[in-house]
Amino acid sequence: QKSGGNVKSQDDTPISSELNLEGFTASPKADDVLLYALPFCGPLSSMMNFKYRVKLTPGKLKKGKASKTAVELFTRAQGKSSLEKREKGLIKSVTDPNNVTVMVGGVKISAPGVAQATKSLRK
Repeated sequence: QKSGGNVKSQDDTPISSELNLEGFTASPKADDVLLYALPFCGPLSSMMNFKYRVKLTPGKLKKGKASKTAVELFTRAQGKSSLEKREKGLIKSVTDPNNVTVMVGGVKISAPGVAQATKSLRK
């Protein structure tokens, strides 16, 4: 609810309208509490420190197939720690429509292990 420019919850406690960017991380650490995964596209040069990333270049792959390939690639990565299992679970929990809306159409995915991920999707 809005009253006088301030945002309030149903029990009339004030809610900050500012976005807390401090809570987002590109490379989670072992002591981080992960709540969700957030898909987005941007210039590769700005994502060099990201743990999970793929390079999209113009190609013939449709958005849905590219999205599924990227998710498969991220979840196939070798990692046995509980943090990596949690990360992969959060990546899988992002729905296909959410992944597709942030992706451009007509792409080619470049990353190590793309061939194996594509092969497993064909089965």
